Amino acid sequence: MNIRKLSVILVIMVLFAGLFTGCKNKSTVPWNEFNIDSNVVKELQTEVDNGHRVGEMDPVQVTDEFLTYNLGIKGELITGHEEIVAGEGEKGYRSTLSDGRIIEVILYQPIRKDQTGIWVVKRFRILSK
Repeated sequence: MNIRKLSVILVIMVLFAGLFTGCKNKSTVPWNEFNIDSNVVKELQTEVDNGHRVGEMDPVQVTDEFLTYNLGIKGELITGHEEIVAGEGEKGYRSTLSDGRIIEVILYQPIRKDQTGIWVVKRFRILSK
């Protein structure tokens, strides 16, 4: 059997494996960019530096607050967070809701990239189970 035939067979096997294992390509769901005004970001960082709103340094708490205050999801619907792969300098979380929805959120640190820097949402997407 030549290399070309083996390659075609391998591609077909991979496609069938995805179909039969319930593989869902979540990358087809588009991301929604979430832009926050740079002046607001600076004010948040200043508040944190002054000992207020320290939760802005916790990416999981920022994710929870985003889901609640920006997407209108009640806290009791959020059943958990799982860290997902994100870009360099970013954090990503997949949040599971009790109604079956899954929301992925990508965050970054716009001012300081250390334990004193605040996290803000960069983009999000809503997936169905």
